[in-house]
Amino acid sequence: MIQQEMSSVMIKAFKQKLVETMSAFISFCAENNITYFATGGTAIGAIRHKGFIPWDDDIDVCMLRSEYDRFLALREKCKGTGYEITDYHTKGNSTPYAKFVNMNTTLVEFDYNSVSSGLFIDVFPLDNVGGSLAETIALKNRIMANVQRYQRTTFDLDSISMMRYLKGMHLNTIFQAIKYKLIYKHQVTKHVQ
Repeated sequence: MIQQEMSSVMIKAFKQKLVETMSAFISFCAENNITYFATGGTAIGAIRHKGFIPWDDDIDVCMLRSEYDRFLALREKCKGTGYEITDYHTKGNSTPYAKFVNMNTTLVEFDYNSVSSGLFIDVFPLDNVGGSLAETIALKNRIMANVQRYQRTTFDLDSISMMRYLKGMHLNTIFQAIKYKLIYKHQVTKHVQ
């Protein structure tokens, strides 16, 4: 979500750049006959607020798996356009889904580790889960747990971070980072691929 430190002018400019990035994404998908759907807060914002949910700061879309795979296969077509398609194979992208990135901007995210990229549209694959609602919810929960584990494996404890955590007596954070890095990385990467 948008940090409180951003002024209303900065938030407006940020959202305008996201809209420009979405416009380029729409053009790219139209040129390549790729079908996508707004999802999550993006869909809710479009319907309920005729734009962004006021506290939202991203755009999420999804594609059927066949469209998603074609989308990823077209990443070379972005060369020289100022945009890039990234996924978990791309250095610096710790998410197990794709992003359509505006390379003419800079965005720094702080979560498990600091990541610098351009503004982006999140692009999620939509797989057929079938079955009952209970089965779908259970599958979603398993996938989200794996996503969180995967993101934690990308957390790097450099010497400055290590000292900050030690000084604050956040030993559990250090232990968890080492555990996920050493134990879970192989398991989670295997499930994500």
